[in-house]
This record gives sequence, C-alpha cells and structure tokens, in this order.
Amino acid sequence: MEVNIIFPNKKSLKYYNIVFKLKILNKLKIKIKYKNTTRLIKGKKVKTFSNAPSIIVFSIHKSASTFLNILIRMLSDASGLIRIDPASYFAYNQEDVKKKLLSKKVLNNLFRTKGFIYGPIRWNIAIQNIEKYKILLILRDPRDVLVSYYYSMRYSHVVIHNDILQERELASKMTIDEYVLYVVNEFLIVYRDYMKIFNLSNVKFIKYEDMINNPQQFLKDVQNFLNINLNEEDYQKCLRELTPNIGKEDVFKHKRSGKTKQFIEKLEKDTVKRLNTILHDVIEYYGFEK
Repeated sequence: MEVNIIFPNKKSLKYYNIVFKLKILNKLKIKIKYKNTTRLIKGKKVKTFSNAPSIIVFSIHKSASTFLNILIRMLSDASGLIRIDPASYFAYNQEDVKKKLLSKKVLNNLFRTKGFIYGPIRWNIAIQNIEKYKILLILRDPRDVLVSYYYSMRYSHVVIHNDILQERELASKMTIDEYVLYVVNEFLIVYRDYMKIFNLSNVKFIKYEDMINNPQQFLKDVQNFLNINLNEEDYQKCLRELTPNIGKEDVFKHKRSGKTKQFIEKLEKDTVKRLNTILHDVIEYYGFEK
C-alpha cells in the first residue's frame, strides 16, 4: 500500500492517521519479505546455499535505487547468495536507518563474509573484515543527486514513516535552489566517507552516468567482477530498467527522469556555482564532469 502526501500541514490530520496505520502493514511486510534480514539482526542463524564471498552493494540516495534492488535480487537468484536488505528493513520498521546500521551490535550480527548479498546500502559503514567481501560502489554526480532528492522528498517518495513526512513538509516550503543548498552538506559527508574504501582492491567503482549511458558495458563489468552470469531474460529486463524516461517529466513518479546533467537545467547558475565550490573535492576525486 502506497500513500503519497503532497502538501502536509497541521490541518491534514487524516494523512497523518493513514501514515501511522501503515505501521501494521509494515510489520506484516517485514515478517514476510525480510525474514532472513530479521533473523540475522537478532543474531540467529540463516541457512546459506553458497560458499562464495558475500557481496555488498554501496550507493547513495537517488542513484537508481529501484533498479539496484532489482539487480540485487537477480544476482541473488543467479548465484544462490541470500539477499539481505537491512536499510529497507529498518525503514519499514520506522527506525532510524543510518543509526541502526552504525550500531556495532547490528553490524556484528548482520554481516557474514560468505553466502550473502547485501544492499543497497547508502552510507559507508565500518564492517569488520571488509576486505573479504566483494564490493560494488555505485555513485551519481552529487549535483544530480541533490536535484532528484528534492523532487523525491517534495512529491514522489512513499511516506512510510514520520521522518519522510517532515522532510516533505520542509521541501514544500522551499524552492529547489534553496533546498539543495540546505541539504548539500549531508551528502558531502557521505561522498567523503566512501573515499575510505574507494581504493580497496575488492571494490569495483562504477559511476551512475556510465551505468545509464552504456548499460551493456555496465552489466558486463558487474558480471565479470562478481563472477555471476544473469540469464537472458534478466539481462534484457536490466537494459529496459536502465533506459531513462522519455517524454514529459512526471514529478509524482519515483523514476521521474533518470537523465544525467539535470542540475544544469533545473538549478540557477549561481546555485550551480556554489555547489561546485562546496563539492569541489568530491567532483574531482570521483571524476565527475566539472
């Protein structure tokens, strides 16, 4: 069940009631969809079907998250690795995702070096023996991330807990230029934190832009790096999912556009200039176009 609340305010109490009624549905979804994730978090055993190194897919908000979820499921099916999605588990459980993923107890229970595939995870977290995992790091130009994040918070993100509701209320009171400058430092921290693992030999870094512009090469690189082969049906579905939306933009859709370099047309020149200054080291380090 999805509920989109566009302009929440103090008078729209019925919307708040709907959000909190979702809690029961979320618990049912957690029990069914996140059974293995739940067991690991509680320190229980989960039967595995592969002795291959576990995989972690790191990314950031608004970097083809829907597609990455589909891809991870496909990789799980093709390899026998058990899918674990802690971020979605905590979100649907109405808990602070980042705080939970930074908890030492949760990390020690969740992460096993063999037999699992984790993600997408949108922050770098201190996982023990991280060199024993295969890691995909997929990042998008932060300026486009900020633009897409505004539209998501302002219009399309499904409200599954109160934090999103509050963020939507905040975004509804700001222009896109005001909002991206307001949240940029939060994202700057995440990009800089990923620099800590960037040069590890078991990390494969792929730009979102390369994934979108050349999906065939992206899928080839992923399959070669992970030593997992997708079947033809899944391969073709991936290609379709990676195609940017054509035609009129719909701000109420989760996949509003998917195109690159949106920040140039969506933001004022002065805003772009300020973002370039704030994000200079990130743009330089990851090789995004200036």
